[in-house]
Amino acid sequence: MSLAIQASVVPAPEDIGFLSQGIYKEALKKKSMRPIQRFGFFLKNEAGQTVGGVDGFCYYGCLYMDQLYIEEAYRGQGWGQKLVRDAEDFGVSQKCTMFTVTTMDWEAKGFYEKLGYVLEFSRAGYENQSMMHHLRKG
Repeated sequence: MSLAIQASVVPAPEDIGFLSQGIYKEALKKKSMRPIQRFGFFLKNEAGQTVGGVDGFCYYGCLYMDQLYIEEAYRGQGWGQKLVRDAEDFGVSQKCTMFTVTTMDWEAKGFYEKLGYVLEFSRAGYENQSMMHHLRKG
């Protein structure tokens, strides 16, 4: 049997699904873990266009918020806090006992700290002397 590695900057959903299913089977077999659950909450304007949102994963008792973004015109109105709370509520419904997020030093560390997140560690070495902060709640 001949094998070859094929690279893709836009992976096919079925290839990503293969990886997810393989990891799920191993987690179930070795630790009786539930499957990883994606989530997303989106802020829509009157025309139904997305102007903000949060997405991430619930995995193994942890909710991880991957991306939180709100267009500038809608910032400072409490939407970010509402999106984070909705994500956390979803995590609770999925039996998550902790919530995690990463944010770059030029993004929203103070925002998450105001919501009760605590810095676990920071990692240097990113472009332009940037640093990534890893925060946790619960």
